[in-house]
Amino acid sequence: VAVHGLGANPAYAWVQLNSPDGQGHAEVPFNWLKELLPAELSCRVMAFNYDSKWFWDAPQQRPSNISDDLLRSLRDNRMNEKAVVSSLSRSAYKDIGDSTVGFVFFGTPHRGSLAATLGSLIASLPLPGSINERRILRVLEEQSDTLADLLGQFSDWLFENSVPAVCCFEKHMTAAPIVGKHMRSIKQLVVSQDSACIDGHPRIGLDADHSKMNKFYGRNDPSFQLVYPEIVRMSTSAQEMLTRRRN
Repeated sequence: VAVHGLGANPAYAWVQLNSPDGQGHAEVPFNWLKELLPAELSCRVMAFNYDSKWFWDAPQQRPSNISDDLLRSLRDNRMNEKAVVSSLSRSAYKDIGDSTVGFVFFGTPHRGSLAATLGSLIASLPLPGSINERRILRVLEEQSDTLADLLGQFSDWLFENSVPAVCCFEKHMTAAPIVGKHMRSIKQLVVSQDSACIDGHPRIGLDADHSKMNKFYGRNDPSFQLVYPEIVRMSTSAQEMLTRRRN
């Protein structure tokens, strides 16, 4: 189950325009979840899409609303960190947590992000006609108590259930627009390595910025070659893990 991040366009969240150098390659949108992963591995792939805008015409919602929608979708059609923690206290969704056998995180801000702090400032600007959502951004700010509690609960659950989690972090800065009298951009790491990684779990540095780290142009993509073996390991050990839990 693939869950995109905040501010992503669901139609393109997992899509790469082929090879990055463009030499000898047509710019054909390539969705690795649809075209590559099922061809390499026996699996059923689902993508959870939601309206994650936080600026301008943003939906008014909290992170818990999104995780609840994910849990309902998984329950009705057959987890991310927030959804797993939510499922632990709800018997109707307990089987979802019990059936979870691994996670791959792409630049997830487990300890918050400076970009969220800056975004919260932008969302507070009184621009005419704008409808912004600052609550989600506040949760993702650096030193967020909510995130600290969530990470603690999630880490405990991973340890108690021996669930593998692989954390990927960005090695390149992302150009971010600056709102002001003159539009310009600055480059920054959207999520630092310390925030993207969970203590005690494998970490992988990807040669990409934040917006491209979950997009691959094919099986020869260097980032895919780093991530794919981890997915295979989780898939290979899944049945043994589920059998052990049920006995």
